[in-house]
Amino acid sequence: GWSHYTSCERTGAAGWAKPEGLYAVRSAYGDMKGEDFQVSFLGHEAQHFADMKRWPDMPAWVLEYRAKLVELAKADTTREKLLERFYRSQDDEPDHPHPYANKRVTTEVATKLGLAADADLRKADPEAVRRIAREVLLADTQRREAEGDAKSGEVKAAK
Repeated sequence: GWSHYTSCERTGAAGWAKPEGLYAVRSAYGDMKGEDFQVSFLGHEAQHFADMKRWPDMPAWVLEYRAKLVELAKADTTREKLLERFYRSQDDEPDHPHPYANKRVTTEVATKLGLAADADLRKADPEAVRRIAREVLLADTQRREAEGDAKSGEVKAAK
């Protein structure tokens, strides 16, 4: 992407989804068979691609939230690095989709594990974290399907 190029590969999106397909900055991933590429590019961006097709007006923070749940559900060897990124960048503003989604994911997964909302998931059982992330994503999908909300992609919080 342009930001990756203009910063001499120091920052920028390493991948993104568009209606016609997925795009990756090859140099950002190294081993294309490695977990970083498989989880943080393919898993994350494929979830975006599917969600954009299914719910075209889904808010950006929801797209990020769902894609980050996929990453957390799949991450094994990259789990620590992934969670470090999630904790390093958090925000309470939905207008900041990535950091807002990071906070929503870590808070919700911790709570579903029976931990304090601000608990450090890096110290939690990795398989339990993966399982809960999958369950949260599936529940979110089921709520969207049940509400038939293909227009906005928004779902009211579960009670």
